[in-house]
Amino acid sequence: RRSKLMNAAIDIMAGMVRPLGELLMTMPSGKRGRTAGPSFNMTTPPAYIPTPEIAYQEIARRFEKLSAQAQKCPAISSTVTELFDFYVGFFTEMAID
Repeated sequence: RRSKLMNAAIDIMAGMVRPLGELLMTMPSGKRGRTAGPSFNMTTPPAYIPTPEIAYQEIARRFEKLSAQAQKCPAISSTVTELFDFYVGFFTEMAID
């Protein structure tokens, strides 16, 4: 845990990705007796952004969109939606520093 970004990544994995993955794995898939699961498909290939400030702004925008979507889904816990909101501010602040 050498940097703010590394700490954030660990917190995001434990506090957001894991609970969302667990929730997804318990949802019905539409096939009798089967549950849903991640597809592991990426709709947009990752892009390298060489300027950290611009990268942090983009990450903040993505968390803002995800937060809005998560708040519309009653199955997602408030703890997860609050973390989305926290990281919008966190990455916005990182872009300024």
